[in-house]
Amino acid sequence: MIITLTCILLISGSVSSMSVVADETSSQSMEDRSAFDQNDRRLEALKRLQKDGLGERTDSTVLWRALLDRTAALMESNRELAKSNLALAGLQDELDDLRQFVVDHDTYGQDFTAYTKVVEETRRQARASVVRERRAREEAKRKKQQEARRKLDESRKKSDLEKIYDEKGFASIGQDVYTSRSAFFYAPYEGEDGKTIQYRPSRFGGIRAVSVPENREVDYSSMTISGSVLNGTDLLRNIGVAFTFFDESGNQVGAEIVEIQNARPNVPYPYTRTIDMALNRPFASHSTYVLYADQVATP
Repeated sequence: MIITLTCILLISGSVSSMSVVADETSSQSMEDRSAFDQNDRRLEALKRLQKDGLGERTDSTVLWRALLDRTAALMESNRELAKSNLALAGLQDELDDLRQFVVDHDTYGQDFTAYTKVVEETRRQARASVVRERRAREEAKRKKQQEARRKLDESRKKSDLEKIYDEKGFASIGQDVYTSRSAFFYAPYEGEDGKTIQYRPSRFGGIRAVSVPENREVDYSSMTISGSVLNGTDLLRNIGVAFTFFDESGNQVGAEIVEIQNARPNVPYPYTRTIDMALNRPFASHSTYVLYADQVATP
């Protein structure tokens, strides 16, 4: 029994050793075959070069030109191969359709004609859907371009109008409403000659006191303002503009609302208002803003 076991172990070890040797031999054989194939390709390439009159001692310029010619030929071969692959793909699609045709005919038998009609109708609807989607995309793109052109034209038109308004002394206060430069007047007390507190209005509604009459008592409790309001749209609108006045500390000392009913486009509407002021000296600053600018409903 011991002898038999020993023999089995010796045989197993021998088989394992033979397997390892066989694997090493196979690996070595594959490497030798690969090296042989590479050498064989090199020899074939060398023969082709020699056939074209090229060798190790050939001038580099000649080798470069030959390389360019070979590269161009290779590129042309690649293009032809791509064409062949494309044609082959088309033939394969046709073959697949033909095979599917045979299978469908065998499956549906007498109903195959009706089936083909359903398939054709489905394809027709699919093509029509593609066409509709493409037309919808084109229409959306066209509308988007028209809207962009419209906005650009409106922007240019508005810019041109604003230049005209600016030249005429009008400035925007929002919502396409414009006001002219304003004038402010304080009346003297009874018995005094009329004098105006002089202000220098800026282009966009700001003001700055320039001089105050000397040796004159002025009634600062009442102030008269005048100017114009303009509707800068193409619509008929009701417009309300607020004027507020402040002292040096930012406290509001007076206010007035100018309302223009049915203001026509690009027409200046003059106004004159007398305001009660809660100050015993000229105001320091003021602001002008739009309260409302509503379109008038036309019948």
